[in-house]
Amino acid sequence: MHYPIIDPIIFSIGPVALRWYGLMYLLGFAAVYWLGTRRMRTHPGGWDSEQISDLVFYGALGAVLGGRVGYVIFYNFSNFLADPLYLFRVWEGGSVFLRPVAPCRARLQCRRSPNYSNPRQCPNQVERSS
Repeated sequence: MHYPIIDPIIFSIGPVALRWYGLMYLLGFAAVYWLGTRRMRTHPGGWDSEQISDLVFYGALGAVLGGRVGYVIFYNFSNFLADPLYLFRVWEGGSVFLRPVAPCRARLQCRRSPNYSNPRQCPNQVERSS
């Protein structure tokens, strides 16, 4: 089986390059913001727009920093032990993209529950079904 060879860079302007995984992060965070504001308008009394933007900001910060720390710990821990400043050399590349897999899987599992009505009820329903 042959796999397509796809250039990881969409386009570059000088030393700055936009990569496919960066675009996916951007689209994901934009979708969270859009869906959050949409739900805020249809279900008033919950979160306000400042809380939604804080959620997106801290989620993006956690995803980027967590991805870098995960990459260094899981794939280049020996480099980190030899030179702890390696963690901050983001221009050398390296990020783990698997961090959102478990929460997405849990969310999908909760959606399949027959008694699903409120996301806050989801953890109890998952524990009962196990």
